[in-house]
Amino acid sequence: MKKVFVVLFCVILFCRVSVLQAQVIEVGDLTYNVLSDTSVGVLSCSQSAKSVIIPSTIKYKGTSYNVTSIDEGAFADCSYLKSVSISSNVNNIGANAFSDCSSLKTVSIPNGVTNIGFNAFSDCSSLKTVSIPNSVTNIGFNAFSDCSSLSKVEIPNSVVSIEAWAFSGCTSLSSISIPNSVTSIGYGAFSSCTSLTSINVSSDNKNYSSVDGVLYNYAKDTLIQCPGAKVSVTIQNDVTVIGDYSFTDCKFLTSVTIPNSIISIGRNAFSGCFSLTSTVSLTETPPILGHDCFYGCNAKNVLYIPCGSMIVYQSSSWNDWFANRVQCIK
Repeated sequence: MKKVFVVLFCVILFCRVSVLQAQVIEVGDLTYNVLSDTSVGVLSCSQSAKSVIIPSTIKYKGTSYNVTSIDEGAFADCSYLKSVSISSNVNNIGANAFSDCSSLKTVSIPNGVTNIGFNAFSDCSSLKTVSIPNSVTNIGFNAFSDCSSLSKVEIPNSVVSIEAWAFSGCTSLSSISIPNSVTSIGYGAFSSCTSLTSINVSSDNKNYSSVDGVLYNYAKDTLIQCPGAKVSVTIQNDVTVIGDYSFTDCKFLTSVTIPNSIISIGRNAFSGCFSLTSTVSLTETPPILGHDCFYGCNAKNVLYIPCGSMIVYQSSSWNDWFANRVQCIK
C-alpha cells in the first residue's frame, strides 16, 4: 500500500510540474512561461513592439510571479524593438534572447544577471553601448557578435569566462580591457573587430597579458588575439604558438614578423588578411600550419625566410600558400 501511495504521489507531482511548464501567460506585449508557483520567464514578445520594460513581477489571476529569466529566443528578430529595460529579478539572459534585433539601440542589464547566453545579442547592428553589471560571470559564445555599432564595452571584474566569438565582428569597437577576474577567453573572442587598436589586460590578471595591445597568455608564449586595426606586427621573441583565429580579418595588416621561437600557427590564424604583403618568418624550421592558416590573404603576400631554409620551406605546407613568392632574408 505504501508503494502504491508513493507511485501515485510521483504521478501527481509529475502532472503538476508538466502543467506548470506548459502554462503561458500573456501580459501586454510579452508572453511568459510559468517556471514554478512563484516565477516566470519571458517566453516571447510581440514582433511590433518598439520599447519594452520587463517588470520584476507580474500578477495573473490573483497570483504574483517573479520574472527571473529571459528565455531562449524570446526577442529574436524583433526588428522594430529599439530599447529594453530589464528588471532586477532577472538572473539569466538565454541563448538567442535578442539576436537579430536590428533596431535595438539601448539595453539595460540589471545587477543580478550572472549569464549572458549564446548569441544573446548577436547581430544587434544598432546597439551602440552596453553596460555589463558586476554580477555577470560568463559572456557566452557569440554573445555580442556582429554588433557593428557597438563602440564601447566595459567588462566588470566579476567576469570569469569570455567564450569564443563573444565580440567578433564588432567593427566599431576601438579598445577593450580585460579585468583580473577573467580566467578563460575563447578563440576568436575579439576577431574581425576592424577598429580595435588595443586589447588591454589588468596587471593583476594571472592568466593573460598584453604587449603593444596584443593579447597573450600570462607566460607570453602564446599569442591569442591581435587587434583588428593593427597595420604591422612584430611578434615578440619566446612566443612558441600563434593561436587559432588570432589574426583573422585583420584587413589593415600589411606585414608580420614571426620570431625563430615559433613552433606552430593555428587554424585560420591569418585568414582574411587581404592587405598582408610581407610575412617574415625567422624560423629555420617551418612552423606547423593549422587548417586554412593563410586563407583569403593577399595573392601578392611574399614570404621572407632564412636563406638556408629555402628547400625545407618549399617541401612543407608553407609552399601551398606561398608558391613562387618566397625570398631569402638578406
